Amino acid sequence: AIDYILQFLVLSGDPRIPQILGVDAAVFATLSREEIAEMINGDFEIKVAGVVEQLEDMEALQGLMQLIGILGQNQSWLPYLNQTALLERITRAFRHIIPGLHEVVESPQAAQEKLARLQQMQADALMVKLIPELLKNGAPPTGESTS
Repeated sequence: AIDYILQFLVLSGDPRIPQILGVDAAVFATLSREEIAEMINGDFEIKVAGVVEQLEDMEALQGLMQLIGILGQNQSWLPYLNQTALLERITRAFRHIIPGLHEVVESPQAAQEKLARLQQMQADALMVKLIPELLKNGAPPTGESTS
């Protein structure tokens, strides 16, 4: 069992391992397998978690993909679809497969805010571009009406 654990400790390269063992990373890199085995020798309670959650996510993902296939064949149902909830569920189901996916996929609110800022910037740029043309064509000064 110790050889099995050592395989993961030595080969993983996980920077948290020295911290868990209470050793500086530079010191850990110089330790032999025997020294590491001596450090971890003893009785430990090991809790393995996440496998069931990953399997549930895979089942959910398969179901979502089937749903998307059905929606693709019956597009008349699309207006009734809560796209935000669907995107959140797909992102949650992919979290074990693609680490950091939540950083890549924006929430619909953030996407709308970004689009609004972009549209405002474009409108501002257009106004700045039109000002010289308006002045050249004799546009009335601000505050005066054309009637």
